[in-house]
Amino acid sequence: MPDLVGKSKPLGGAFHEIHEILAFIIIALLVVHVLAALKHAFLDRDSTLLRILGRPGRD
Repeated sequence: MPDLVGKSKPLGGAFHEIHEILAFIIIALLVVHVLAALKHAFLDRDSTLLRILGRPGRD
């Protein structure tokens, strides 16, 4: 597969930084999502997590 842009250290560094930042953002979103699901299960005590898991809810 051909290179889309020529080899460039500054551009490569920029893409590396962007890739790293986006990876951290995705991990943070995943953690927040899991914490929100656990909040629904244990603090709100609703059936959101059960419905996500494909089990019938209590509501």
